[in-house]
Amino acid sequence: MDAYTGEIRAFGFNFPPQNWALCDGSLRNVNQYQALYSIIGNLYGGTVNQTFALPNLLGRAPMGSGTGPGLTPRTLATSTGAPTVALTTSQMPVHNHGLTANNATYPNMASGPGTTTALSRVMVPNGTGASVAENFSSTGGLDTALNSAAIGVQGNGEAHNNVQPIQVLNFCICLDGYYPVPAS
Repeated sequence: MDAYTGEIRAFGFNFPPQNWALCDGSLRNVNQYQALYSIIGNLYGGTVNQTFALPNLLGRAPMGSGTGPGLTPRTLATSTGAPTVALTTSQMPVHNHGLTANNATYPNMASGPGTTTALSRVMVPNGTGASVAENFSSTGGLDTALNSAAIGVQGNGEAHNNVQPIQVLNFCICLDGYYPVPAS
């Protein structure tokens, strides 16, 4: 197989071929891989003239470097993005969490809270002339406080998945191949 030192390819099997290594961010010794070090140096990490890191494509999507019309400029060896994102209220579309109430009087009221029943009601028991207030909670009990989450700020600042649909492959870098010569 013809390959250039430093070339990266995707493979559909679970091991790197001979003279290749997984792009997993692992460190290599400069003295053992002088040709590869002369090409990528410490772009991806390591200690100058001692060790260098291979690119890390574990859980990442590769992207070409450079720029173009309407594109964000990308520099070789930079990483960006996040697998999860926590939304803030300023990023959410404007919406309401409505509160439904009914001011019907007893006996026309249903006996408990629901999508069309009262949060509270005033009733006059037969023949007493005195009114009695009943307050319903979101759990259906009488004379209890409403659940503030029913009408308050929603969310706990928890992250949601931010990964596009993917097909997993192994990205490998050629450790020892033809030495690439820049085009003139």
